Amino acid sequence: MTRSDGPTPPPRPRVEITPMRPDRPPDRSGMVPLVIVAWVLVIALVAVTAIVIAFHLDPVRDVLATDLTSDRPDATPEDVSRTVGLALIIGAAVAAVVVVLSIVGALRLLDSRRSARTLLSAATLLLVVGAIGFYLTTAPSRSALAEAGIATVVQYAVPLAAVLAVIAASITAVPAFSRTLR
Repeated sequence: MTRSDGPTPPPRPRVEITPMRPDRPPDRSGMVPLVIVAWVLVIALVAVTAIVIAFHLDPVRDVLATDLTSDRPDATPEDVSRTVGLALIIGAAVAAVVVVLSIVGALRLLDSRRSARTLLSAATLLLVVGAIGFYLTTAPSRSALAEAGIATVVQYAVPLAAVLAVIAASITAVPAFSRTLR
């Protein structure tokens, strides 16, 4: 394009856009599938435990109330009922948050995002605290819970899930694993 009243402008420079940092290789650590499988197992263990307890809620409530009453004979029935109800609600909330954090974290890990490590670490921390609370709440009632329909295997599922989560979250902190995240 020429202008009629003056010299022609110089040609436009060639513009090329390049990324500021090099692309990460698409190769994933061989541990990514193992970590994802571990988190799927964690999700399954926590969810199955919550579902089994929900299906046997009244017998579980009765067993926990009976054990609490025997430990604290001076507690009123209302206090016992409120305490057991609160423990069950807190347990259900912890399980729900752990499952959601684990699902989102595993999906982020599939996408090789660094935020997966944060989400899965938060889920691990919450699960370990929840597993300790679950174990301390149910340990005195193991045989009675088994009679109420909660199999012994299910009673150990949450602590097992916590151990598995700690191992899986620890693997994501290894430098070789971190290099595959963006």
